[in-house]
Amino acid sequence: MGKFEITSIKGVIPAMLTFFDKDENVDIQCTESMVDFMIDKGADGFYLTGSTGACLLWMLRNVN
Repeated sequence: MGKFEITSIKGVIPAMLTFFDKDENVDIQCTESMVDFMIDKGADGFYLTGSTGACLLWMLRNVN
């Protein structure tokens, strides 16, 4: 794994959510719209590793 200085990460970096359609499939169009919206509002990057906690809830719901 590469090393980096924490000072190299700057700006607004929102956590991404996972959007689903009515059939519980990942909603690509909604995701693309949200990315475009956040970039237009000044986002400098995106945090993609599940910091919102939704992944755990989604996995527990789908264990059965």
